[in-house]
Amino acid sequence: VAAGGPGRRGGNPRETLVVTAVAGIRRGSERAHRSDRHGQGGNLSYDHVLRIRLAYDTLGGRSMGPIEVCIVGGGMAGASVAFHLAPHARVTLLEREPHAGYHSSGRSAALYAPNYGSALIQRLTLAGESFLTEPPAGFAAAPLLQERGFLVMGTNAQLAARDEYASASRAAGLETRRLTSSELCELVPVLRPDAADWALLDPNAWDIDVEALLQGYLRGARAHGARTLTSRDVTTVERAGSSWRLRGPELDVQADVIVNAAGAWADELAAHAGL
Repeated sequence: VAAGGPGRRGGNPRETLVVTAVAGIRRGSERAHRSDRHGQGGNLSYDHVLRIRLAYDTLGGRSMGPIEVCIVGGGMAGASVAFHLAPHARVTLLEREPHAGYHSSGRSAALYAPNYGSALIQRLTLAGESFLTEPPAGFAAAPLLQERGFLVMGTNAQLAARDEYASASRAAGLETRRLTSSELCELVPVLRPDAADWALLDPNAWDIDVEALLQGYLRGARAHGARTLTSRDVTTVERAGSSWRLRGPELDVQADVIVNAAGAWADELAAHAGL
């Protein structure tokens, strides 16, 4: 998230709004910690933090209007941010391709697997489970998840990897089950009996309806006033007073906050902003 000029500290409170809200998110929940200008702390829902930090800002005792947020990148990351910010800010979502989700979001393995990745990635994955299993009413016409399961198998030379996977699963409260060779072949009949020395069945994996999830985010964002502009490539990012100005072919947008969700082009976009 870019929320201020390079090297700036303090200054206009608008310039630190998103950073303040995001930095307060507690691990594994949608609660955030509030520390106001008087040093008084308290617990607020993340939604309330966004309302306070994004919807309105007080500068010199004067009430300001909703801030402008420009999200660059129309994949899953950008669309989900737009969905959550749109009720609290004026949101513009920019996508360089003709339609959203053109690259990684549209070509992923589409598997929700809490046991995948590092410990941090696992915690983030688990934190999103409640949304995927019980999305808001009207978000999608069909369930976003379908039961799949995840199979890990290998040779005796890879027993350490098996034990590491099983241990990490237990630590996350997700159990796995060891399979014998015959059980493995019964589950996957195309395998030869000597295909593996061991196997672990991880039932904690589901197919994600990626298109339904992406369109649900975009539809929800637009319902709250967000605008989505496709075929818009950002080639210049510069300061314009207390705001940012993004320009490119057929593009000239100003925003108080830029969200960099450009995926493989995130570094390129950051370089445009001098970061």
